Amino acid sequence: MSYTIESALPADAAAIARVATAEEPTPFRRLMNGTAGDNDNMLQEETAMWAKVIDHPAHLVLVAREQDTGLVVSYAQWRRPGGEGPLHPSPDLATEEEKAKLRDRRLASLPAGMNGPLVLAFSEHVAALGRQGFQGRRRWYLNALGTLVTHRGRGLATQLVRWPFAEADREGIIVGLFTDGEGRARALYQRLGFRETARFVLELGAFGGGAEDRHVELAMVREPGASEKGRDGD
Repeated sequence: MSYTIESALPADAAAIARVATAEEPTPFRRLMNGTAGDNDNMLQEETAMWAKVIDHPAHLVLVAREQDTGLVVSYAQWRRPGGEGPLHPSPDLATEEEKAKLRDRRLASLPAGMNGPLVLAFSEHVAALGRQGFQGRRRWYLNALGTLVTHRGRGLATQLVRWPFAEADREGIIVGLFTDGEGRARALYQRLGFRETARFVLELGAFGGGAEDRHVELAMVREPGASEKGRDGD
């Protein structure tokens, strides 16, 4: 089976949303999603989100398509160098009252049924992880990556992750990402030359998980010119 790798079009938003929502979530993601995954509007909300991201100049969304059918089977969302901030940057907040109001607005903006306290705690930890792991360095940043189960093992994820390497090497900048410290993607990133630069451990008992449950999140960085290890296969 042959595939093409290319930039996503606005018309691909629904197809990317289907790939993104098709994967069985990890226990941590199930806890974070709460009952939101049961919402009939979830796919519609994901599609609307991807339509905005595809059109946003700070982002590059790539897709892998079957050549014969045009079906989108894999995707990667990259944030371009200089676009490190969020889509809607938060203002600098001086007081605890302002911070509390912002947290309340973020909770109100979440899809119904999501585990809001866990989402906020995770977001705050990730922000600190980025500061520690990337040290403010100019970078390409991999925000999301996914492949349909039936199309894994064919090197699609590898091609999507490698996409900015040549440009990053020419410019002498890093490529960065966050990943589940206990997930399968970690091995792929290590093979492609990424190394762990920081981590945090989030205890989940306070958010509805078991007393022994935890989530480990890593910051990983590929330095310019980093060598790869092992084989292609994801």
